[in-house]
Amino acid sequence: MRAITRFIQLPKGFTQSIAEAIRVGSYPELKLLRPFIPLTKADIVARGSVWALIAPDPRSCYKGGNVHCGTCGTCVERGDAFILAGIVDPTKYASSGSLPLKPVAVS
Repeated sequence: MRAITRFIQLPKGFTQSIAEAIRVGSYPELKLLRPFIPLTKADIVARGSVWALIAPDPRSCYKGGNVHCGTCGTCVERGDAFILAGIVDPTKYASSGSLPLKPVAVS
């Protein structure tokens, strides 16, 4: 299993710039909140489970399609997060084997 540190996909400066552009361009009262940034993915899975917020069919696979591939970066991180949270992953993966130790390149 790979180490998962924090659930950060975009740098803070990027999302702050997007929020500012939205505020200036259209919605001055809008505030972009990022409450999950200090949490690990396992923390998010655990909290989602407690709050009954685990989506039955979320899409996070880089390859797209109807079924998660099970080998790309997001599939590996997703699987690891469920394992670390001690929760059964409801996701259906195209790869029936165990998740790879590191992401496989997407072609």
